[in-house]
Amino acid sequence: MSNVSKNEMQEIGNMTPFMEMMSKDAVGAEQIYDFYPSGRISAIKKAIKVRNGSERTLDPKNKFSSQFVVEQALERYFDLIRRAVESINSIFTESEVMVILNANCSPVYNNSVGVTVAGMVAADFGIELLSDVSEGSNLHILIEKLIRLSPTQEAALVDMCERYWRNDVSLKDNFASMNFKFAEC
Repeated sequence: MSNVSKNEMQEIGNMTPFMEMMSKDAVGAEQIYDFYPSGRISAIKKAIKVRNGSERTLDPKNKFSSQFVVEQALERYFDLIRRAVESINSIFTESEVMVILNANCSPVYNNSVGVTVAGMVAADFGIELLSDVSEGSNLHILIEKLIRLSPTQEAALVDMCERYWRNDVSLKDNFASMNFKFAEC
């Protein structure tokens, strides 16, 4: 016997067309890289539930489908990422982006709390403290740039890196498709 309630089944049913659409082009590579899908999915379901009116509304006109909530959230997310990409234009040189990409050669970046791109780059070079790197060196400058990124800017950078590793396109073409401009050397 399933532990899923009738209401939860209806909610899952409401998501079916959306989930089918989203999975049509899925190839399953995420299974290789995704180490915590159940925790992420649980958090997403909870976030949707508090946003669709299913927990506290008695008035049906205030109840929205999970599909609508997800579509709305994705639209906002992609807009935030687009704006954040614009805000980091001309901050990183092409060679700095290559260092960032080589610090995590994966189409999926770890988004655990406390994991940052600056930390990944530092770890790739065996650095524990910024003071371990010569001030003014290229690596010191790059790590300082990464540390100064806002969470949204860092999410945009991660999104760009993941998109790079998921596509067979040159670095310049891939980043240009996201309207990203490299800093001059």
